[in-house]
Amino acid sequence: NKSIESILKFIEFLSSNNFNKGNKLIVVGGGITQDIGAFVGAVYKRGIDWVLFPSTLLSMCDSCIGGKTGINHRDVKNQLALFSSPSKVIICSQFINTLLPQDIKSGLGEILKLFVTGGEYFINKYSEYVKNGEVISKEHYKFLIFGALFIKKVIVEYDEFELDIRKSLNYGHTIGHAVESAKNYKGILHGEAVSIGMVFASAASVENGGLDINEFNLIEDTLKKLGLPVSIP
Repeated sequence: NKSIESILKFIEFLSSNNFNKGNKLIVVGGGITQDIGAFVGAVYKRGIDWVLFPSTLLSMCDSCIGGKTGINHRDVKNQLALFSSPSKVIICSQFINTLLPQDIKSGLGEILKLFVTGGEYFINKYSEYVKNGEVISKEHYKFLIFGALFIKKVIVEYDEFELDIRKSLNYGHTIGHAVESAKNYKGILHGEAVSIGMVFASAASVENGGLDINEFNLIEDTLKKLGLPVSIP
């Protein structure tokens, strides 16, 4: 669905329904729905007002802010991309109750990525709130989601267009995207691919003297406890 053909269909739908600059586009869904809505929101009439209700844990904790959006082209992920931010993000935690266990784990993997980026305080909180791959109390989701968004917010506000430290948010994603591509985007969740990428990137950091081996072991063990993959054949 993340194709230019889908984008044009949505634009045609808006046009045929006389959607104008005074109207508001409501986008409800996970990352793919968000990408489509954000792309349409940016290019239709040179930009329209759109509001996002993220429905997956992964979209709540990460992709809902930052403005990056992309669609696929010729079976390559996010080849047509731009920045498009919603005017408002409304997080409804009730959506979490509708998610499958693997979708929760995928989101928790993305939260861990941001908490590792955020430093020791956030890693310790993660270890306190997530035990054996599960959030020990639903009330902890608020800290996990908003903690992740706080870390990303600080980085994005400093470097919105990824010219400097925002590149740190790609932690786990460079190799993770390669893993997704190698699997033809089948049989592997985004969070699972990022988990593998985090281990590869962390191992490279240990080799280059950036990460202590004990810190590496903590990251790898935490991912294992989430039930996320840490290696590929």
